[in-house]
Order: sequence, then structure tokens, then C-alpha cells
Amino acid sequence: MIDLVEELHYGANILLGYFHYCTKGFHPFSLDWNAEQNVLMAELNPEQVEFVKKTAAHVKTNGNFYSVPC
Repeated sequence: MIDLVEELHYGANILLGYFHYCTKGFHPFSLDWNAEQNVLMAELNPEQVEFVKKTAAHVKTNGNFYSVPC
């Protein structure tokens, strides 16, 4: 019985991971990284903020390529 519960829990985690992937996969790239509160929340240094900004611009430009049919 314990094995069944563990397998169900494992399956639920997979479904939850897929749900999060489909619904919020690009969320960090849609934030305003010029806003100080977002940078403070993420605890990023200036180099990391610049990387996220450039990645966000890339995702915005090529977003259809990365979309997943959910």
C-alpha cells in the first residue's frame, strides 16, 4: 500500500511540474527588471540582472519558438 501512495505522489509531482512549466515557464522573463523591487526580490547582482534582461529580450523576440502546446 505504501508503494502505491509513493507512486501516486510521484505522479502528482510530475503533473504539477508540467502544469507549472506550461503556465509560468516564462514568468521571470515578463517582469520589469528595471524595477528595483524585482531585482531586490531576486537577489541578483548587476551582472545577473543584465543577463536576465538580455534573456528576457531574446524570449520576447523568439517566444513562439519556445512555446509548448499544453
